[in-house]
Amino acid sequence: MEGRTEVSDLAFLTSVLEQQGDMPCDVLLHSPMLTLHLYANELLALRAEVNPFLPSDDPDLSAQRAATRALIEQALVCAPMDGNQWLNLALLSRAMGDHPEATAGFVDLSRQYAPHEGWIHTRREQLF
Repeated sequence: MEGRTEVSDLAFLTSVLEQQGDMPCDVLLHSPMLTLHLYANELLALRAEVNPFLPSDDPDLSAQRAATRALIEQALVCAPMDGNQWLNLALLSRAMGDHPEATAGFVDLSRQYAPHEGWIHTRREQLF
């Protein structure tokens, strides 16, 4: 999994990251909102020099993880059979130090709803 990771991009994301509250389903499902929040998590982990997939006591990263998780949970209300979002929730669950059984439940839902989608399967198997 490679891509752009420039900590300086956080400045460009400020207006997006500050949006709070419930979002309409079409914004969550058809805009880059979730992707930008996930990217911010990665950038904040890089800035804090911590593993993006493991718990951290960095307050900025913890706050961003909580905000991202809330958006993913909203997206799953809109599209409860989205295996990729269940995988994203599993990743955040582990990163936030949730009980392993809860994280495993999210992974199981990802497998149930996206059992054969190659890119999701590959990510899931690399990380869990």
